[in-house]
Amino acid sequence: MDERLYVLIECVMDVSSKLTFYDLLAMLVPGWLIVVGVEFHFGQEIQACVGICSSTFNIPLMLILAYVVGIVWNSMMDFVFCFVRNDITMIQHAFDEGRESKNGFQRLSYIVGASCKLFRHLKCRKSVDDASKLNSYYKCYYYVAKHTYSNAISALEGQVALLRNTIIIVLVGLPPLGIFHAIHLRLVFSVLMYFAMVYRQYRVYELVRDDYKYLSQLENDYETCE
Repeated sequence: MDERLYVLIECVMDVSSKLTFYDLLAMLVPGWLIVVGVEFHFGQEIQACVGICSSTFNIPLMLILAYVVGIVWNSMMDFVFCFVRNDITMIQHAFDEGRESKNGFQRLSYIVGASCKLFRHLKCRKSVDDASKLNSYYKCYYYVAKHTYSNAISALEGQVALLRNTIIIVLVGLPPLGIFHAIHLRLVFSVLMYFAMVYRQYRVYELVRDDYKYLSQLENDYETCE
């Protein structure tokens, strides 16, 4: 195995063991893409300015830099895509008892429509009525988090964060993405990532609904047995 690749694998394994799943997906990966992209496009200028030569010893430094850049980038994407998270209309749709049996086509149609609506309105602020409704959802969410028996919601939230933090990177084409340098392919792929992000966020709401019902039923059954 190439020495550089071996050092890179060792560094990634060491760093990933100290980070949470969310950190690894949402911070390190997009940050690494940005760092690699900047180095790819401006490497010679950077080396001329700061006198840093590319070597295996710079890989740990690049990982640290990628994590820091990822944190900054994540904060920016929190602001850019704030309208996607905790949208009360999507939450109510997911919690509607009559919609639990909806088929795949109905769900796909709703996700496409909701994605376009979210993107059109770019609504980040919640009304007083929305805030009141969100409190009920938060109670369910934190109840499930406290009594969790699965990491499915955390995994989905990590996927949402990863998609959110890489959409613009893919669209702009900072890293050397080969064929995706074609603007129309980057645009199509970014749109698909946006729809996937909204869908995964919707799945979070559905899992909170299902887990809350299941855990509440278990708690009621336990109290009945006592």
